[in-house]
Amino acid sequence: MSSQPVSQGYRNNRVGPVLRASPITEAVVEAQARGLSDAFTAQVAKPRAQYLGAPLTRVRIDAEPEADRKATAEASKAEAEAVQAWRDAGVTVDAVAHAVAAGMKGATAAKPATPPTPTATP
Repeated sequence: MSSQPVSQGYRNNRVGPVLRASPITEAVVEAQARGLSDAFTAQVAKPRAQYLGAPLTRVRIDAEPEADRKATAEASKAEAEAVQAWRDAGVTVDAVAHAVAAGMKGATAAKPATPPTPTATP
């Protein structure tokens, strides 16, 4: 009889009967997911994009543990709140650079509002 709690048994079964859940096992699973993502991108998505004349879509298999995603989201939120607080305090902040560093694709600076041009009435 095993002395592991039920939750640990479920975690072990996620990766198979031979491997036990550990940081090494999770690293192996994540590495395999990255390799499979690269293979799908190269062998399926790239030829399809070339055939259709469309931009390449990268295939990404997400094997990141839920706790990692939650920590990343909390860190991004904290950084966004800090940038907003700095801006409110009058500090010049490059919000676009922070957004790009956080992985936001296509981040651009907002265009300044242009006042309407006055028109002459006859």
